[in-house]
Amino acid sequence: MLAPDIIKRIHSDFPLELVAEVTKILETAVSGGLNVGSDQLARSLLYLCKGNIDVLKNELLPQKNIDPRNIVMWADIDAGGHDHCFGLTFDEIIKFEKGLHIYWNDLVREEEDSSKLIDWSIPPKGMNTSQ
Repeated sequence: MLAPDIIKRIHSDFPLELVAEVTKILETAVSGGLNVGSDQLARSLLYLCKGNIDVLKNELLPQKNIDPRNIVMWADIDAGGHDHCFGLTFDEIIKFEKGLHIYWNDLVREEEDSSKLIDWSIPPKGMNTSQ
């Protein structure tokens, strides 16, 4: 059985005539001995297919020989690299993202002189980056 937020997302992402098919596809995909949470995998698959049943059936699910952790990782990377965010419900993910944006905007606003901000792409002075 899929979590209520997953069912809600299926209804919002797919036309009514595909809801039953997508639900069955996801229930089948997450059944069995997985090394990731079934809800986490279902949310990852829904996120990656972006409402396209052909992507779900023909691109994501044929990857049965792929470790399900890779699918979760692909979704995390595509969503901005927040590790294991699909372990949260879709509503919790949205709240987390909003909170993260507010946090970063507050940090930038607090720093009046942008020259004081650290550019993490430039190695510290004296650090040997050549190998």
